[in-house]
Amino acid sequence: MDSVHPTGAAQGQTPDSEIKIIPRWLIFRPKHGFRSPVVTTFVLENLDPFPVAYAIKGRDRHFPIVKQVHGMIAAKSQFTMEFLVPARNDWPQDCAEMTNKRFKLAVLSLAVSQPLFDSLQENERPSAARDLFRATPPTVRLYTKLSYVLIRPDDVEPAL
Repeated sequence: MDSVHPTGAAQGQTPDSEIKIIPRWLIFRPKHGFRSPVVTTFVLENLDPFPVAYAIKGRDRHFPIVKQVHGMIAAKSQFTMEFLVPARNDWPQDCAEMTNKRFKLAVLSLAVSQPLFDSLQENERPSAARDLFRATPPTVRLYTKLSYVLIRPDDVEPAL
């Protein structure tokens, strides 16, 4: 399943199916006007009969904050992720610019051999997944999206 890169690093292969994201959309309503951080969870489900490595990428590295952006999921299993929207004072743009828009996070996946998966401790899998993505060409990966929307608070005027 894994081939070896000329540098000696293992490479992943294209999985049979995309990682399933539950739910595919996250909609955040401003209970406190986003003045405090909002935390929720979503699930990544591996539908394949072999382990997969995943990577989560967005436009801004620091918004939103996903607990573990690289990792591995065992065959036919699920992994629950934490998703944190920081307080609006910590947003990269003005609240009016960041709300009432669709944002996307890309979830990339690569097939991983069972022997490689079994040889790694739980705490070693995120860095091994990151190394796999670095050693594997982008055309081999499968991509799927998680979408999210931040609903504009009543105290914020729309951007012009």
